[in-house]
Amino acid sequence: MGWAADIWDGSPGLEILTNRDGHTVRDTVLFSADGKILMNPFLRGWNPVNWLDNPVRELMSNNGRQLGRFTGKAIEPMPVAGPNELQGGACNVAADLGGDYRDEIVCTGPARSGNGRAVYIYTNTEPIRQRAVTRLASREYLEWLARNLCAGYGSYFEWQPGGPGIP
Repeated sequence: MGWAADIWDGSPGLEILTNRDGHTVRDTVLFSADGKILMNPFLRGWNPVNWLDNPVRELMSNNGRQLGRFTGKAIEPMPVAGPNELQGGACNVAADLGGDYRDEIVCTGPARSGNGRAVYIYTNTEPIRQRAVTRLASREYLEWLARNLCAGYGSYFEWQPGGPGIP
C-alpha cells in the first residue's frame, strides 16, 4: 500500500505514503520528500486525485464522495462535492483519461435501473486553466495505465510537463 504525489504546497517535492510493517493500516505513514514524517498514522481511505486543476493534488475518499486537502498536519474536508454521486459506490480508478491534466474517476455501484451493478465515469466539466502537453502524451503514462488500471486504485502516477517520455 502506498503512493507518491504532491499533496501539500508547504513542502517541496512529492509526499510519500508507505507502511512500516506489512499491510496494516495503523502502520501507514506519510513522509515529505526529505524524509520527515508528516502524519503517522495517515488516515485510511484517502488517495491523491487531480480533480480541480490545482498545483497540488486533492485527496479523495475511497468512495469518491468527498474531497480533502492536506494541511501539513491533517486532512481538511473541502467545501466542494466529490465526483461520485452514488450511494454505495466505490471508486476503482483515478487517471487522466481525457487528456486535460485532471483525472477522470471510474466508479462501480448500483445501476440506476435498480438491477445489478454498473460502471460510472466522472469527469470535471469546468474549463481548465492551463494548456500544455498532458500525461496522455507520455509513453510511460500510457504504460502505467495499461499495467495498473486492471487491478484498481493501486498506485498514482505523478508526471510533470516536459518530463521523460515526451516526444
